[in-house]
Amino acid sequence: MAGLVQQGMQAPQQGMQQGMQQQAPQESQGGEAATPEEQEQYDRMVLAASSILYDEEAMKGIDKMLGAAVDPAAGITAVVVYLMEVMDEKSGKTLPMDMLPHAAAEVVEMVSEYALKRGIHEVDKATMNRAAQQAMIQLDEKFDFGIEPEDLQAFMQSLDPAQASQMMAEQDAYARGGNG
Repeated sequence: MAGLVQQGMQAPQQGMQQGMQQQAPQESQGGEAATPEEQEQYDRMVLAASSILYDEEAMKGIDKMLGAAVDPAAGITAVVVYLMEVMDEKSGKTLPMDMLPHAAAEVVEMVSEYALKRGIHEVDKATMNRAAQQAMIQLDEKFDFGIEPEDLQAFMQSLDPAQASQMMAEQDAYARGGNG
């Protein structure tokens, strides 16, 4: 599996690649249109994560990781971080850091769907938003792609503008000791 990201592994389910390409970033982090190279990097990263997620051996550990988490968002976050770490290791530490946040956001959705389909957790938009924010923070700590809090907020808004205010309010309530 060496060079997973560079080789662009095949998606485990037919039609998955088309859906991922439709959801791929239309803009780079700088707000300009994504270049064909950036789009290709994004697609390869998401396909590689999908290949790991749906690997029969990996699924056992992923199911345990998700099931052990009381909070579904924490479980999803743990799996997303794990997938990105495995991808980075298998790619020889050459993941494109400028595409990592975009790909990770897509992988949050993928893992959320996985958890729901496997009957491990009920996952709604608020849970996915919390998982996405937590994943970005943890991935930034591990990979140091330099996300500042205000950049994280802008990034999250670009992912789902209709949900961004609600997510930020939930995070604020959670930080103050509310139940989100």
